[in-house]
Amino acid sequence: VKLSIKVQNLCATSLGLILKARESATNLLKQSLEKKPIATKTTEDEAVRSGWPEGAATLNSLVQTLTSTESIVDRSFLQAFMLTYRSFTTPERLLSKLMERYNVPRSAREDKATVQLRVCVTIKYWIENQIRDFSPELVDQLRLIIEQKLPADGNEKVSQMLQSALDSCIQSHSNAYAGTLMPLQTSVIVDAPISPTDMLMNSTEQDIAEQLTLISWDIFSSIDLHELLNGAWSNVKTRHTAPHVISLIKRFNQISFWVASTVLYSESLKERSMLISRWINIAAKLRALNNFDGLMGVVAGLTLSPIDRLKFSKSTVHTDLMEQFEGFVAMMQPTNNWKLYREQLAAAPLPKIPYLGMYLTDLIYIGDGNPDTLQDGKLINFRKRQMVFKVLDEIAVQQSKPYGIEPKQPLTGCLLGLPALTEDQLYDLSLSREPRGATMADVLS
Repeated sequence: VKLSIKVQNLCATSLGLILKARESATNLLKQSLEKKPIATKTTEDEAVRSGWPEGAATLNSLVQTLTSTESIVDRSFLQAFMLTYRSFTTPERLLSKLMERYNVPRSAREDKATVQLRVCVTIKYWIENQIRDFSPELVDQLRLIIEQKLPADGNEKVSQMLQSALDSCIQSHSNAYAGTLMPLQTSVIVDAPISPTDMLMNSTEQDIAEQLTLISWDIFSSIDLHELLNGAWSNVKTRHTAPHVISLIKRFNQISFWVASTVLYSESLKERSMLISRWINIAAKLRALNNFDGLMGVVAGLTLSPIDRLKFSKSTVHTDLMEQFEGFVAMMQPTNNWKLYREQLAAAPLPKIPYLGMYLTDLIYIGDGNPDTLQDGKLINFRKRQMVFKVLDEIAVQQSKPYGIEPKQPLTGCLLGLPALTEDQLYDLSLSREPRGATMADVLS
């Protein structure tokens, strides 16, 4: 398969163009509705639920299931609900519904103390796993409940437990933000100004791969999973609610175009060949670090058409390196639902950074192939949320273990901002480096 064909495949699935997945989603909608949904157990009256499709529920019935006193709540159900609830309600409304459940009416057949304990356990899980869901106003509201409502109902020990959990998680969340990647030390750069391209040539391939990984990890690990709900990143009106997803998309494109730019900045064929070789070696280092996002960025950069057409520059790259690169290209192809890449990603140990484009495609198919609600909007399609949860849970696992890489200035600072040409500028420069119809002698002269 020629690289030019591979370029089309890679570009068609790059993060910037990921929305093309919607072209075939209409067929998935029909298929998904024909499949038997996963059953969602609720405690609503059977007569009421008898007309519901399996996997459908109201918000009230979902909250009842979370806090059921009749059986132990399935942990996977709890996790799926908590990771996806923001696709059908808000944190404020959920807390309100949980407190409605807490205030068990006297006529209820359930034991009041048991229901209240289950509600508090659910809130504790929510706090400990998704403290970012709580705005300052919602934290204040929750504190009133914990410090006043619970003790007044005789739940002093539970109140202390929740207060401790809330304080601890808020502190940990603040420390996490304080520990993010250090900003560029401008004094270092001013004293010894070096461009990213110079740093590329004067730093080791291992150092470059590690610092690129550190920067990408800083963005990837900061993604709040609710940013991935309802295709927020793909809509101009909701894009602001997915800042870290957008940052990773921009970083991916930045790396891809910088890779291509560094090759074409070089006037001599020998230098271009050397840079292509260097980038393939860096790609191998990124693969060794399990940084699939960075690997895909380099692959995309070296398979952009302005680089792909440089047949003379590539002809002098060592055969072993080109074969290795062909292997990377094949691995990152989207064919057969990203079969090769999924296998490599699953086998790779933590820490790792996935190529997010695959997951965004998965979420688009799930989103467009399954309705949000059923029965004219009366019921939540929770089966759809369980499908989304499987994707989010996989991402969450990959966010769980950080790299033990320290910033290395001034290299880290230089790699934070990567100057790159536009695609049109790249193509014009490519034509000047290797004109159409040119011979090797023409290019060498």
